[in-house]
Amino acid sequence: MADIKIKPGMTTTVRKEVSAMDAYSTITGPLEFLLSTPAIMTMVIEASTKMLDSELSDDLITVGKHIDLFHLKPTLVGEGISITLTVKSLEKDVVLMEVVVNDRVGTVARGIYERAIVSRNKLMDTAYARSEAQV
Repeated sequence: MADIKIKPGMTTTVRKEVSAMDAYSTITGPLEFLLSTPAIMTMVIEASTKMLDSELSDDLITVGKHIDLFHLKPTLVGEGISITLTVKSLEKDVVLMEVVVNDRVGTVARGIYERAIVSRNKLMDTAYARSEAQV
């Protein structure tokens, strides 16, 4: 694929204060005061999209393919966290990234995340074709 400027070693770090919106909102009790795994995954997806898609031509985007995330330690609402993504490899159209999430004490989550580089138009054409094929 042409016009891909993504390279191994690229990195981005996003810092955020954990808010009530990042907690387990559907559960009452002590979990409603803790950073949720789904919130971490959302932050990882947003940060990776921002980092990678800016390195592609306008006709290409990245889409999530696989995420493997270990949520290791609890973090309270109100604490600051940093999410660091590092491109480990780019093979054909698949970007493999390392994910590390830290709070002020240490690592709270880590894992790997794969995103595929795809044609924006082909992706939408495929989605519409699948939708029309369903009865």
